[in-house]
Amino acid sequence: MSHPHSDVVDDCGPRLRRGVLGSGSDPLRRLARAAGSLQGAPQKEDEPRLAFELSGHLLEEVVAAGGGVEHAINQLRGAVADLTKVPIENSAKGPIGLSFPAATEALYAFGDVIRWARAVEERLDRRPPSRHSGKMRNQGLLPTLKPLRLKKRVEWLVKQLRAGPVGECRLLANFTLHAALARNPFAGAQRTADGAVTLPIPDPPAHPINHWYLFTCNDGRDGIAFAEEVRKSIQVFIDDLLNAFEKAAPKRLRPQKGP
Repeated sequence: MSHPHSDVVDDCGPRLRRGVLGSGSDPLRRLARAAGSLQGAPQKEDEPRLAFELSGHLLEEVVAAGGGVEHAINQLRGAVADLTKVPIENSAKGPIGLSFPAATEALYAFGDVIRWARAVEERLDRRPPSRHSGKMRNQGLLPTLKPLRLKKRVEWLVKQLRAGPVGECRLLANFTLHAALARNPFAGAQRTADGAVTLPIPDPPAHPINHWYLFTCNDGRDGIAFAEEVRKSIQVFIDDLLNAFEKAAPKRLRPQKGP
């Protein structure tokens, strides 16, 4: 997902985004004034150019965060492949725990998946720190969008993204960043009776968790399956997001099709 999407943005992104980002954003007007004040106050006609310079990278950064999820998934898959070999090589049968280096790699890779998923969401739309409330409005890609149709489409896509597994990643990622790895407190990687490798994780948290013993673990969730769901959800979202930008770009700025 990361490289194909990055190619799309690098090849035609600047042309596409010039028509849909920048001058419609009040927060970016403020930033443009701040940037212009270093060399004299900007004129009104300068604001669209300055705003675009300050916002032109935002779509690329969302795609880059999606690439981070893809990279982490590949690391997780590699660790799972290594763990799958262990019982076979040791002629082990039945459900067993897997206390091997690859299990640690899997836990770290899972942490990377949820952290990059949180980054995707934050780069779309986030509130500024509370100490700045009243001075700055929401930051990220969504607040900078100018065409109303595109803005409404992206708002809907973001809503759908947050309604799925990605919406859970913020609390898990925050716990991982500030406390410990988000895992079942009493188990690492496991091999089930049918030979599958699993990575037990807690039930979905309904509020911020400060210690792993405050998690509940009643649903028997598998972090590997959850990470794959997150990856698929973000892949679909990025595809739909880029398609929305393609359709919103003025015809004169769209890539020309060959004969």
